[in-house]
Amino acid sequence: MHLSKLKDICTDNYVLSVIENGYRILFKHSSPSVVLNNKKSARDTVSIVNQEIQKLIEKGYVTQVTHIPFVVNPLIFAFNKSGWS
Repeated sequence: MHLSKLKDICTDNYVLSVIENGYRILFKHSSPSVVLNNKKSARDTVSIVNQEIQKLIEKGYVTQVTHIPFVVNPLIFAFNKSGWS
């Protein structure tokens, strides 16, 4: 259902806000922003990791940002039985 149609039948601002912006948990205190270092597996395979990230960007699965997000999780590169794919 499109949001504009939902607004025609629902007048609850809280419900509309959750549907439009997602549910947000309100914490008493905010934690500090953090950027965690990539794991050794990602640092040892930088060219492969960069190629795979570029593929994700080209497919539109991820987007590149110019600002540092609030939390940046470490990147781990995993190999399967045949190496990487």
